[in-house]
Amino acid sequence: MEKKIKVYYDGGCDMCTVAVSSLGKSSRGEAFYPVDVTKGELPRGVNMSGALHDMHAVDDAGNLYVGGDAMLRILDEYPSWRWLARFVRIPGIRHLFYGVYRLVATHRRRFNSIVK
Repeated sequence: MEKKIKVYYDGGCDMCTVAVSSLGKSSRGEAFYPVDVTKGELPRGVNMSGALHDMHAVDDAGNLYVGGDAMLRILDEYPSWRWLARFVRIPGIRHLFYGVYRLVATHRRRFNSIVK
């Protein structure tokens, strides 16, 4: 059985739900186990407020990734996208990426009508 990365997301956010659903339908969908935090399961050490504020991912080794780091960990699972994850980890680029992640995460509910 292949190891899975638990992806914790806000099930009350349409954009988040569509994004996580697309992971499941992707070529690497079997690598992910989506968890809707609004149904009560939270990553260890994370409260509901934190879980709703950012996407979280936990790998099979128990490592916790939050926000932009969770997105990069997900990208690492795709051989054709690893180059992008490596590129984004360059210090100046990483800072910009985190800023964009924060902007989108903060205003994600505004995107709900677009993704429906």
